[in-house]
Amino acid sequence: MYWDPMPTIAASADLPLIGTKSHVLGEPHTYLRGQWEEREWRNIPGPLYGANTDSCWVGRLVAPNHVTYEEDWGSEVVFRQPSNPHETHQVLSAARSDPYFAYACDGDHHWTLELIREWWAGRARLTEWLDKPNRN
Repeated sequence: MYWDPMPTIAASADLPLIGTKSHVLGEPHTYLRGQWEEREWRNIPGPLYGANTDSCWVGRLVAPNHVTYEEDWGSEVVFRQPSNPHETHQVLSAARSDPYFAYACDGDHHWTLELIREWWAGRARLTEWLDKPNRN
């Protein structure tokens, strides 16, 4: 069953930035500015994705069940979409920690049935990549 994180994202401005004591996430439009055309192919279909993010390896610290890194540049990838408000808060904290502000939450506006089928057809490539030993 699909869980829609958009209401949680819209109401997230005053949530604390995970990993800090005095910062809040802020308005989502100020840091969720990634571009669909620049998304990393390893992102799973859904609203949240990384697109040319930094290589500081912060995302996995705050969202370990949702964010990983690709090995070429260390860019962050959303490999699992959040399924509740707490998980959404974690992914948003990863996004807010990205100095390039290259995460986005407009994926559902771009994913078409054709693109999802194409992604699904290539899932063996993704599974192979995820199962690589010593990968991040």
